[in-house]
Amino acid sequence: MQMMYSEFVVIKQGDTFGYPFSMADSAGNPITGIAGKLKSQIRDVRDNIISETTITETSTPGTYLLTAVENSAQWPIAGCVTDIRYTDSQGMSDSIKTIGIRLAKEVSR
Repeated sequence: MQMMYSEFVVIKQGDTFGYPFSMADSAGNPITGIAGKLKSQIRDVRDNIISETTITETSTPGTYLLTAVENSAQWPIAGCVTDIRYTDSQGMSDSIKTIGIRLAKEVSR
């Protein structure tokens, strides 16, 4: 099964993964105060959990930062994937973005 990605990001193996993203309503107004309703996990291509994440709201309204708990030193070079899931107060959830993570070997050690 081919997975559809919203985008790909490239990080150096061993770096800490951080991914900023914005949330806005249909009129383009920033959505604030929902960090606790967002969830994400980083998984390898075999669906094994590689890292849990935290999602925090930044000082810019509607902007959040997804950060991996573990650095990427042991992540598979084949790559990983994550998505961002929003769950509303009625328990309805929606995956709002899927991100492919490509890893590059460090050059300078």
